[in-house]
Amino acid sequence: GALVVPLVAISVRPVCGELAARRLVPILALAPWAVWTAVSMDAVTSTLCAASICCGVQAGVPHRSRWWAAAAGLLLGVAALFSYSAVWLAATLIAVWFIRRRPVLNVIAGSTALVPLGLARVAGFVWPDGLSAAQVDFSTRIGPHRSWVLWAPLDLLILVIACGPALVPAIRRSRLTPGWPFVVGALGVGFALLSGLSRGEVERSWLPFFPWLLVPAVAPVVPNGQPGRTPVLLVGLGAAVGVVIEAVLLTAW
Repeated sequence: GALVVPLVAISVRPVCGELAARRLVPILALAPWAVWTAVSMDAVTSTLCAASICCGVQAGVPHRSRWWAAAAGLLLGVAALFSYSAVWLAATLIAVWFIRRRPVLNVIAGSTALVPLGLARVAGFVWPDGLSAAQVDFSTRIGPHRSWVLWAPLDLLILVIACGPALVPAIRRSRLTPGWPFVVGALGVGFALLSGLSRGEVERSWLPFFPWLLVPAVAPVVPNGQPGRTPVLLVGLGAAVGVVIEAVLLTAW
């Protein structure tokens, strides 16, 4: 899970610049979601998703090999076997390749993403059937006992706590930055909220999305192109929040 920090920074560098990527590192490293990264298997999914986007961004760099796109699709396909929500981050790859005007990479990544799903099918697991079964299980086992009216605001609150105070400047700058493709995929959390598919335990299931929501906090602002400064006080406060969370929740290893 700790690999997510450098992977996100490497992904951000070609799109937002070296300085923005460096300033993003302490925001990610000290974010409160580290509490759940340390104790959740969803950290594996988060790492796979970050690696996929990292490879996808490299594929969008001029004169880079298209094998990067193949790797991006393959990693995303593997991530989809760990979590159904991982496929939402394909929107980030599509957006990055759209602004780079390299649509053929979508075909390459889409083809390789089917490889692990095809191998899983040969082994006896049909991914679409598994998704349908998970939705049925949710609607019969969890949905009737957890009111959407109550849990939707709670899930949103957990998102804010997990991302920390640095989420505030990220939201304020999100419309004005070239880092918007990274936010597009992370908006899958919005679909999960509105559809009612997430009612609790989002601090783990949304781990793959949290880092990308904070990219605009230091990304350059159009038109002057100057990256934002690392909000040191907010980052420090976020780290303190993480310590408090661990002390209060006593998360199990």
